[in-house]
Amino acid sequence: MPPELGTTVQEGGGWGVKPTQSRQALDPDVLDAQQRCREVAAIDWIRIVDWGTSTSQLNTTQRKIATDIAQLAANKWNRELSAKRARDGREILRIEIPGGALDEDPVEDA
Repeated sequence: MPPELGTTVQEGGGWGVKPTQSRQALDPDVLDAQQRCREVAAIDWIRIVDWGTSTSQLNTTQRKIATDIAQLAANKWNRELSAKRARDGREILRIEIPGGALDEDPVEDA
């Protein structure tokens, strides 16, 4: 398998026991979710959080996830999204798109 299509997982180790490493193929669904989350700018993730709060369309957990993704985006994706976080982020985007938070013009301070 090409290296870009897999990840190395390290298991075990500690107290004199050498850890084992194995290669695992990346799930295309996870890659899609990560890509979709990366396509949204940090400011837009913040707008999604504001929209989710004001409309109650996102619960507390979803707003926290969107905030975390916004921070990663603002930090130029210095870490990769976990599979679960990426799927959660994509689900938030599915909820948001019909809600139109990204369709609204951002408020500019005068």
